[in-house]
Amino acid sequence: MEETYKYETFGAEAGVFDREFSSYLNRMREDGWKVKSCSFCHGGADGKSWSSCIFKKHA
Repeated sequence: MEETYKYETFGAEAGVFDREFSSYLNRMREDGWKVKSCSFCHGGADGKSWSSCIFKKHA
């Protein structure tokens, strides 16, 4: 079985980041992607929080 990887960065306003990030992860899961790892950066100068994630999907 072949594995495919995808790297994406997600950003949202700090006040709604948790809710928006959960929705984003749920959409990725619905498309068959599983989270391999994520790193977070909170409170950037632009008022946003960011996450960069690696996803894995079995083909």
